Amino acid sequence: MSTMVLYRIEHLSDEATIRSKDHRPRGCVDEATRPAFTELALNEKKVASGYYKGEIIHAEARPIQGWWHGEPIEEVVAVELMTAYYNRKAKYLVVEAPHELAVAAIARLNRDCRQQLRLKRVRLDFDTLIDSKPRPEIRGCWSRSEKDEIRSRAAFTGADLRNNAEFKQIRKSGKLSNLRLVCEFSDRELRVSISRLASVCFFNEASLETRLRFVQHLADEFEAKGKPRAAAKR
Repeated sequence: MSTMVLYRIEHLSDEATIRSKDHRPRGCVDEATRPAFTELALNEKKVASGYYKGEIIHAEARPIQGWWHGEPIEEVVAVELMTAYYNRKAKYLVVEAPHELAVAAIARLNRDCRQQLRLKRVRLDFDTLIDSKPRPEIRGCWSRSEKDEIRSRAAFTGADLRNNAEFKQIRKSGKLSNLRLVCEFSDRELRVSISRLASVCFFNEASLETRLRFVQHLADEFEAKGKPRAAAKR
């Protein structure tokens, strides 16, 4: 299973490495302790469909109650590694990592490195996607409350939800946040979960070329225009 989170490149410098500010864990008095930071390393090795491969190091402070060398600590630094694929011509950057990690890493880079990098989430028009040809099978859907992160409604079935009464009601509300689809792409079947903010989880095996092309296809064909009908949380 692979998850890809898509961003539109508004600005990306030619520097080989883009690094955030250092963030020292709370309660840490040991100067030798390595700080939390995020670093995006770019290279010129093309891997697929016009995309080049990069790497993200995301060192994130995690809460903890403990002691280190006799001193109390409130946080430790966990280091996560992610892969990023970028296409300067198409102006897309794709992070292959669990959704929450990808979003946290890019949020820090966007916040700390505005002179070098500006990335924007891509919001999808689900109505256009649902009605596209050939029509995808809708195997599941979620909607979220506008006020919090709690899943408010969900509908699942082994068959296509398109004519399901609850699905129709959720779709009409304009609050669909996620769709689980079976669709045809590049002469093969893909089983995916797609969020309104272009995070795609692939449930069956697909080549890197196919995954990158599919994620870009979603943005090229189904990017929403104008003001969103409802707040998208994911």
